[in-house]
Formats: sequence, structure tokens, C-alpha cells
Amino acid sequence: MVTEYPSLADVLPYHGFLGPGRVDLRDEGILQGYWLRGPSPDISDDADLLKCSEQLGRAPVHFRKGDSIQIVYDKRPAPKPPELQYSHPATAMVMAEMLDHFTAEEHWITPTRLYLTHQYEKPLKSAVRAFMLGGCGPQRLNRHDLLQQDAVGRFQAFEDAIKKAITLNRMSNLDMFRDLLHCVTYRDLPAPPLEPQVRLNHVLKIFKSFFGWDKSDDQDAKKQIKDLNDAIAESQDGTPFGTVSCVAIVRDEDPDQADLRAHNLYSSPMG
Repeated sequence: MVTEYPSLADVLPYHGFLGPGRVDLRDEGILQGYWLRGPSPDISDDADLLKCSEQLGRAPVHFRKGDSIQIVYDKRPAPKPPELQYSHPATAMVMAEMLDHFTAEEHWITPTRLYLTHQYEKPLKSAVRAFMLGGCGPQRLNRHDLLQQDAVGRFQAFEDAIKKAITLNRMSNLDMFRDLLHCVTYRDLPAPPLEPQVRLNHVLKIFKSFFGWDKSDDQDAKKQIKDLNDAIAESQDGTPFGTVSCVAIVRDEDPDQADLRAHNLYSSPMG
């Protein structure tokens, strides 16, 4: 039984930004973040949604070992609209009622993020694979810059494959930093942009210490580490060479609603 956990900064894999919406995972891989928007159910019938699901289900064919898809979405109160002045009394009454609903948190949004990740193969494993393949193929990708370039090409192929099924917009560095901050602290904080030399894992640990650390909270850093380890173990369990693992983390104040959303997320692409 583990009695001591490493520092949160040592566990968080984020080092720094490599480009817009792209993070170096402490020289062990890369992470690329997007805002995700699916087809509107108001203007799409069941046949349209099925077609989009099938197209999305085929897109991971472009990936290889070490690649993963992570989808994160959670329910948040919708931002309150600005108060405006209306000359017509009926319009003002309707808007006042709408503002009351927002104040009572009866309107919600579910911002959805999609992360594509590639974990570099360990040097020893890579050398064994090259030997087994007779020195061909993966040997040319033994440097991280080449591995990174190759992974980015697969990410682009995935983006092209899902066009018109869902909409992906690459995050800015500021958006991605704030979203990682939200995932670590469970708070929406107006964090400023980071300087290029700043290490993300250290900054996130500092924010967690100031705004998110609560020993009595069941979502403290230790539980987050356990949740991540469980998700990684589950995604790797029984996964043979050459397939792609997809891990979705769904957060909701209602556990039953979270289970339902997770079920819908996985059952839709697979029928």
C-alpha cells in the first residue's frame, strides 16, 4: 500500500508550450488541445447523427502505438448576460425573468475539450523493436523531434478525417493553460499568459496550493493522481499492439448523470 505520494509538480506531465495549443510532456511526449463542438441535435436527424458517429469512429485509424484521444467536458453555470435597458415593458419583463434564471443557475453550458497525445516509446523498447524489425522502419524515428513531427502529422490526418462530423478548433496557449488549470484546481481562474520559459507543472502546482488544496475535499491532489493512474491502467488493460485507446473523463455534480453521459459518449460511435 502506498503511504506517500510524490509532489504534484513531479506527477503533472506538462513542461511548456511547443506551439499554439501544443505542450511538451516533459520530453516524454506531446499533447495537443482543441475545443470540440458536435453537430446540433436541433438541426440533425438520427441518420445525420449516425453518419457523424460512424465517421468519428473511423478517424483513429490514422493513429499508431503511443497515441491516445482524451475528451473532457463538464457542466458549468452559463455566464450571466449583460443587463440592458428596454423601452418596451413586456421585453424588459422577459429579460428580467431570464436574468433571474441565470442568477439561480438554471442555465448551463458544457464546454468540451479534445486532447490528442503521443507518448514517446522508451529507448530500450524502441531499440528492441528496431532489432526485431531488422533495423528498418522505426529506426528513423529515434529522435524526439522526428517523433514529434510524425505525431503532429497523424494529428493533422485525424483532423482531416473528422471534418464535417465534428468541429475542432485548436486552443490558444492561454486557453489551454486555463483549461489545464481548471482540470487541476476545479476552478475557473483568470490566469495571465505565461512566459515561454515558465514550467507548466510548477505553475499548476502553485495554483493548486493556493486555490484548490483541501485535505477534506475528495477531489484533492492525491485522488486526482489515483484517478489518472486508474484511467491509464484501464485504457492499457488488454490492449494489444497496434490499437488505439480512448479515455473520456466526465465530470458532473450528479453521479448518475455523469454515468449516463459517459455511456452515451461511448455507445454513440460504436452503435
